[in-house]
Amino acid sequence: MAQVTDLISDPDRLHELIEEALGTTPNRLDSYRRRLAEIDETLAKKRKTRKKSIARLVAAMDVDDEDDDDFAEEMRQEIEELKGRYKEEEEGTLLQERERVESWIADCEGEEEVALRVLAAADKLRSKVGKLSKREQADLIEMLDIQVQVEGTAKVHRAGNMDPILKWHWDTGTEVPAELSDELWEKVSSILSYKQKWKDVRGADGPAVG
Repeated sequence: MAQVTDLISDPDRLHELIEEALGTTPNRLDSYRRRLAEIDETLAKKRKTRKKSIARLVAAMDVDDEDDDDFAEEMRQEIEELKGRYKEEEEGTLLQERERVESWIADCEGEEEVALRVLAAADKLRSKVGKLSKREQADLIEMLDIQVQVEGTAKVHRAGNMDPILKWHWDTGTEVPAELSDELWEKVSSILSYKQKWKDVRGADGPAVG
């Protein structure tokens, strides 16, 4: 946590890390927005062309001669086919692509929103991480992919106090896993309280008791 505090107090370094975390997001966002505008422009042109084509067919149907009923029916069928063809072309390709691009834009904007929120919090509250809200701390840790590593041994509890982990096992009735290798047991035993008489109870039934 001390390293995180140091990071907060170094805005230049923090801005640099934020930019690294964002990577190509700003460029991708600009590209997606341009593509979305191109799709909308293409759709508008196609719809305009469709309307003109249908209008010409409707005008050709506007006849009073009863002998042209067959021709009028052919025009009606052609109009329906034209509508279906344009709709299939739009919904099958451009509209689906537009939906995908919109989802990409939303993702990128979400990344930028988190980055700006982290920067705003860091610039305003540089002194202590403890002054940041839990939401701001979580955003910072997630944005910079911070990993916390616990080092050192556990504090020794005063005599008469039950270990909270042991108490949880007793309260919930959850058994301590007994299948530990010698290597894992060595790692665990190094952090156990030396003032308590811990025993290797691997293979024993029930919870391990210190």
